Amino acid sequence: MMNDVVIRRATLEDAEILATLNRDVQQIHADAYPNFFKQPTNFADIAADFKNRVLTDVDGFVLIIEADGQAAGYIYAKVVSRPENAYVYAQKYMLVDNISISPQYQNKGYGKMLMQAVWDTAVTRGIHRILLDTYEFNSNAQQFYAKMGFERMKIQMALDFNPI
Repeated sequence: MMNDVVIRRATLEDAEILATLNRDVQQIHADAYPNFFKQPTNFADIAADFKNRVLTDVDGFVLIIEADGQAAGYIYAKVVSRPENAYVYAQKYMLVDNISISPQYQNKGYGKMLMQAVWDTAVTRGIHRILLDTYEFNSNAQQFYAKMGFERMKIQMALDFNPI
């Protein structure tokens, strides 16, 4: 049951809250790809990144969802514009860069509410496409996005090697 739920735009003063909300999703990624993602032990660096990069992104915005006065999750999205070239038409879309719902608040509809807020923002800006990506291991995220209507569009592959 959702009691008092508020979605608000994050401010620079929310950098530490966002760093805290980021811990669980960062840990999941660090566990899956320890040679790529850092462990979420660098709290000050993550808070500084939110303050100095994410929250000052002129094309982006961060929304925080609060349940009964407690921060439950966030979403970071931004508008991306790509010019037409010989291969593709011009594109303007909303990119969901990151979403995280704290474990104790998952499966309560909060992620869906944040995604709906991004959808609404896109529509008011005349944007009719939302893109995001997720790592192969993250089946929970993939199921969540599929339930929201997202479809696979592209597969990215990687090859790690040691040069001789």
